[in-house]
Amino acid sequence: MTPLMRANGFLALLAVLLGTLLWWDYHSQQTGYPLLTPLDPATIQHITVEANGQVIEQLQKRGEEWFSRGRQAPVDDTEWIGHLLHIAQLPSLQHFDAPADLQPFGLDKPRFRLIFDDTVIGWGTIEPLSQRRYVLVGDRVHLITDGYTHHLHAAQ
Repeated sequence: MTPLMRANGFLALLAVLLGTLLWWDYHSQQTGYPLLTPLDPATIQHITVEANGQVIEQLQKRGEEWFSRGRQAPVDDTEWIGHLLHIAQLPSLQHFDAPADLQPFGLDKPRFRLIFDDTVIGWGTIEPLSQRRYVLVGDRVHLITDGYTHHLHAAQ
């Protein structure tokens, strides 16, 4: 066996090992964390998006279609609604009981509130070390990945 063949074999083994580690890490993240809410997106009937305490969008499900407040035609952007519904099932990467003072987390006056039926999710600030977003659901503060705020901005 030539040195080149040995090097290629070693690189192939390394690639398989790295692929296995990536697969394992992905699956452990998907199933290893509790969900942000117990809601099933298929059963949600109302979505409200608030910004700075003001309602900026209200959606209601009728049959299989979503309608915006004051409109007779269904909402065209079903992909956006799907992204909003997905937020209900995000993994809570960390969580703890909400303290009396929510100001350090930006949750005393959340910039955004996303309301699914009767479940309210308040949007707080970013945790500086992990770059995860603080959100308030009921009496629990959760940390989630910060890849969803732009979907709330889209309602404006």
